[in-house]
Amino acid sequence: KVQERIKTFGGVKRNVNSITTAGGNPLPMPTDDDTANEATVTAENTTPASGADVVLGQVQLGAYEYTASGTGGNALAVPLALIQDSAIDFEAYLAKRLGTRIGRKQARDAVTGTGTGQPQGLLQGLTGRELIAGTGVAYADLVNLVTSIDEAYWEGAKLYMNRASFGALAQIEDGASQLIFKNGSMIGPSGEPVPALWIGGMLIPVVLDSTFDDITLTNGADNIWGAFGNLIEGYIWRDVKAIEVLVNPFTSANKRQIEYSAWARADGRQTIAAAYGTIAGFTT
Repeated sequence: KVQERIKTFGGVKRNVNSITTAGGNPLPMPTDDDTANEATVTAENTTPASGADVVLGQVQLGAYEYTASGTGGNALAVPLALIQDSAIDFEAYLAKRLGTRIGRKQARDAVTGTGTGQPQGLLQGLTGRELIAGTGVAYADLVNLVTSIDEAYWEGAKLYMNRASFGALAQIEDGASQLIFKNGSMIGPSGEPVPALWIGGMLIPVVLDSTFDDITLTNGADNIWGAFGNLIEGYIWRDVKAIEVLVNPFTSANKRQIEYSAWARADGRQTIAAAYGTIAGFTT
């Protein structure tokens, strides 16, 4: 067994609306914001005085190529003798390692991608809600954050941030001098307890993602360090088939080497802006 150093990544990407398609053709996804329209009261035998057509928008998903390779962009050249002599399944280990590299990059793009030449990240183009006034975040600030999102999106809503930021929030007390951090009250996908914060009478799960910046406690810093909301409604990620590991036994055959590289195609886009909000340090 290879003793591997591990590091968690991809909290956001595991909690968004994810689809897998057989091809990478441009894929328009319809959106609808009809929240400003409502019916009218109409007198009998008269034509309604007003109304509104249904207008659909769309976001278009593409398929950016991700590659995991060796130094200089070349395929990883592995001696055939190593594969034959290794006590572990070295080819399986290598495929896992290359796939993890792709997953790590995609997880980062799902949060901070620019949308140009790469997916549009969760935070791209957004301004964060400033929570910090003075030297830290108060309980009332978190209540205001939760209530800034329409209650239609409270079901399924989660808090997203990195480990350092969660450590700062977990020490906050509510109005009854009780820590808002509750562990073991929420059950994750594999049955494990997940961290949660008790805010405004709701137990809100916390998803850790190392891509986020650390919580900001200094005046003048407006970096976004977190998000809150329902990302199933607010963000979509598209994978084209699965990650492919390409094995080339020919190019370096005269050196008795086999070449390996991994490839994947994917894209991500924001969908419903009202479904989530972002959190930033204060600027005044």
